[in-house]
Amino acid sequence: MAEKAITPGEMTSWRIVCDPAATESERYAATEFQALFKGMTGSELPIFAEAPNGTDAVFIGPDAVARSDGQARLDNLGEEGLRIRIARRHAY
Repeated sequence: MAEKAITPGEMTSWRIVCDPAATESERYAATEFQALFKGMTGSELPIFAEAPNGTDAVFIGPDAVARSDGQARLDNLGEEGLRIRIARRHAY
């Protein structure tokens, strides 16, 4: 059974997670997502290095995604690849 689509309005209390060891490009992607989301909804999502279990979050960068989802394939991203994962109440 497919999950219900997540609307931006439902995400206004979420977090953006970007690993502390993220590249400059990944940190830029996180701040750009933050700015675009604020422009769309009026809500600024905070950026954190990690999210506690049960937290709704947008994970930006392969390290953040890998920590949030042990099943994520990262070997096929290539040199300039970027992975973003959106998760409701994720569990590490």
